[in-house]
Amino acid sequence: MQWTLLVQGFIQTLWSAGKIQAVGGIQIDLDVISLINADFAAGAVLISMGGVLGKLTHAQMLFMVFVEIIV
Repeated sequence: MQWTLLVQGFIQTLWSAGKIQAVGGIQIDLDVISLINADFAAGAVLISMGGVLGKLTHAQMLFMVFVEIIV
């Protein structure tokens, strides 16, 4: 969930502002909608991991998780 909140907040900041100001930094909003989105992303990752359990190595699963959350 934490990775999803960070990635979605970062992408939302880039999308709305167009660029990141180095001095001001990034402010990520934490509200109910973003928490629900993070829960669904965690559920999707768990379902995917259950589907490939025993077939992938740990490194491949970690790569799959990062790609699945970003996309």
